[in-house]
Amino acid sequence: MAISAYIREHAPRRAGELTELPKFVVEAGGAYGIDQFVQARLIRESGYDRTALSHVGAIGLAQFLPFTIRMYGMSVAHFRDSIHCQVNLAARYLADLTRRYGSQDLALLAYNGALRPSHAAYVMRVRGTL
Repeated sequence: MAISAYIREHAPRRAGELTELPKFVVEAGGAYGIDQFVQARLIRESGYDRTALSHVGAIGLAQFLPFTIRMYGMSVAHFRDSIHCQVNLAARYLADLTRRYGSQDLALLAYNGALRPSHAAYVMRVRGTL
């Protein structure tokens, strides 16, 4: 399944506003060596809403905390307004975590904030196996 079909299937109401998203996911995934479907599934957790705000203050498609956004040298305002920025940071951050922990599965656990075995279901859910 192409990444654009995956996104259309999981975000049919947002199809019009997300026309550039598949291209950005493929480009960022290629640039940072991140599986595009892992990235798309991760972004799915926000409901593909670039303006999403969690109860803990995480923002955007990939639900970054402002601290992490600033840690990567970006302004929160620019990040919030740019789908390209949000997708690029998601791939970059996953790539950094993959290098640090040795696999994309462990990187997903770290992305979720915990490397405990009890969080293995999170990786399975993002990978689409649960």
